Amino acid sequence: MPGPSALVVLLGATVLSRTGFGVLLVLGYGLGTAAALTAAGLLLARGGNRLAAVGERHLPPLRRFTPYGGLLTAPVVLTAGLGLVVRSPLPR
Repeated sequence: MPGPSALVVLLGATVLSRTGFGVLLVLGYGLGTAAALTAAGLLLARGGNRLAAVGERHLPPLRRFTPYGGLLTAPVVLTAGLGLVVRSPLPR
């Protein structure tokens, strides 16, 4: 789904009579973003268990908190999200 920056690129390219180039830029940006997110997901999916094992091996006191990782990070994510909502400007 194109964002506001894609719309600006497409409108700018249309004004310059280079619509095809604008579409190519937006398509390239979208494919690059998709590739980067896919690579990050694959790295985490394949290396996540290894990373957890290394962390448990080198930080034994944290081993007892490992099963509660999701429950411990949820309040942090919720607080960050609420902070963003509170700081965002109200629509007019």
